[in-house]
Amino acid sequence: MVMMNETWYQDPYPGKSRKWLVIFSIIAYFVGETIIQGLTLFFLGSEQNIDSAMDVLLLLNSYPTIYIILDIIWIVLFIWGLSACGLKFFSRQKVTSKFFFDVLIGVVLIFAFQWLIGGLTQWLYPEQVDSVNQTILMNSANQMPNWKIFLCFCILPAISEEILTRGLIMRYFVPKHPFLGMVLAAAFFATLHASNLWIHWLGYYAMGMALAWTYYRAGRIEAAMTVHFINNFIATIPMYLS
Repeated sequence: MVMMNETWYQDPYPGKSRKWLVIFSIIAYFVGETIIQGLTLFFLGSEQNIDSAMDVLLLLNSYPTIYIILDIIWIVLFIWGLSACGLKFFSRQKVTSKFFFDVLIGVVLIFAFQWLIGGLTQWLYPEQVDSVNQTILMNSANQMPNWKIFLCFCILPAISEEILTRGLIMRYFVPKHPFLGMVLAAAFFATLHASNLWIHWLGYYAMGMALAWTYYRAGRIEAAMTVHFINNFIATIPMYLS
């Protein structure tokens, strides 16, 4: 496999300092998300009947507008902070036909994996085809307008999850070992998505590997983000029609 990105090995934080910066950044992201959830509950708690952890989960999964606004602000600040520390992700190179070809291959890979693992899931667990993550999203979407579905399920995850997994882990945690980076990033990506069966986790892992391969081949995280967006958009089409 040929390295497609000539800047892949550039490392503003050599040695252990880079790895610790990546670990700190990932922890900081989830701390920020926890604070945002707390602020959302603070602003809306008095207006809602919140008596249990399930009520909290239902409120957050409905993606109140204040939650979305705070989340967008946090994602922008997070990416800006990484850039200020020398961890840059986005390319300024001109988009070429190769970019679109890499995206196409990535989309084909993802749907091939989904078809294979979906068939295996149907065979092994016919009563539990949908993962916990899919069930939560479908239930949440039933009470959401289309613009929220598009923003919260298609755009924001494609940006934040690619930065966290492919960006930080592949590009900066183990930049000299891209295959190891693919494996680690895919495992982390799968773990981020709620799964009640190993086969569901494997499905997200396969998707993560397809996205990682797309990033590695294209040398641009925008390619992985585009594939991620296309996958999520197609998956949410039934939500728009319901």
